Amino acid sequence: MLARNGKAAIGDLRYYAESKLNNFATPLAQAQIGAALALYGDKARSGSVLKVAIDNLQRHYGPMLAGREDYGSTLRDQAAVLTLVAESGDKRFDVKTLVDDVATTRDNRRYISTQEQGWMLMAAAAMMSDLSKASIDVDGNAADVPLYRKLLGSDVSPRPLVVENTSDVALDAALTLTGIPATPEPAGGEGFTITRSYFNTDGSEADPTTVGQNDRLVVVLRVLADKQRFGRLMVVDPLPAGFEIENPNISRSGDTSAYEWLKVETNVAHTEARTDRFVAAVTRSAGDPLEFSVAYGVRAVSPGQFVHPAATVEDMYDPDRQAHTDTGSVEIVGPTTTK
Repeated sequence: MLARNGKAAIGDLRYYAESKLNNFATPLAQAQIGAALALYGDKARSGSVLKVAIDNLQRHYGPMLAGREDYGSTLRDQAAVLTLVAESGDKRFDVKTLVDDVATTRDNRRYISTQEQGWMLMAAAAMMSDLSKASIDVDGNAADVPLYRKLLGSDVSPRPLVVENTSDVALDAALTLTGIPATPEPAGGEGFTITRSYFNTDGSEADPTTVGQNDRLVVVLRVLADKQRFGRLMVVDPLPAGFEIENPNISRSGDTSAYEWLKVETNVAHTEARTDRFVAAVTRSAGDPLEFSVAYGVRAVSPGQFVHPAATVEDMYDPDRQAHTDTGSVEIVGPTTTK
């Protein structure tokens, strides 16, 4: 970023490239030195540094395993190095091989983190300059390249959309499908299990399927990991439409004196009461117990029958590790006397 804004010290960059490159822990960090040198026009040093970064990436140099504490992963580093090489404009490197490596790793992943998504987006943007000579037709009409199109099922059910490459430039097509399940998924996941329980303020267990208007309840989300490991976890509990969060800080404050029966995790990095969900961020180390719980308070405010969405837990930088509860239903009956 300093080099992009003309504020980096070129002498320091050259020193890092020539004497300290092996001290940088990841191929991404090394590629950032190379990219900075390229921005200053030092193509010779930039090329040699980027080559080291690419070679190290391919031989799995550095902390490439899941559970890293630098928010990274193999896919994140592959996409980031591809971005920096493409931005450098150095034609000596086989960018297609780097693209293929990213695509192969992505295809073997069911979920991807925000870091991975962000760097893949930047990699795509960095490569857009190569499309200046490309051209396509959509249903026989010339269209801009790159092409982005959002389609509903009804748009293509009568007949398919025809996209034709009318140039000699090789183009890739990516298709993303989204939809709502016809029936809710049962509880499940990988790496975790999560359960959701409701209690009255006196500690007795409550049945959320029938709640009186103005009743106050404590929601406890229990998470059990399959093994001890580092992770930055996000626990999210979407609210039924008739509920309103009253106290999101039971866990974060550590003050459970009002609920002597309640035993929950107090080392919570962040909790948040949104209008439609409770959110808790929890950092777990390899030495922490496998199980922890977070809690928050709600009040039933609107009579009616409502869907009770599934609560989820996700390792934000290793999103293959995730779990969700069942989806249920809630009925709030009222009015009743305020408790």
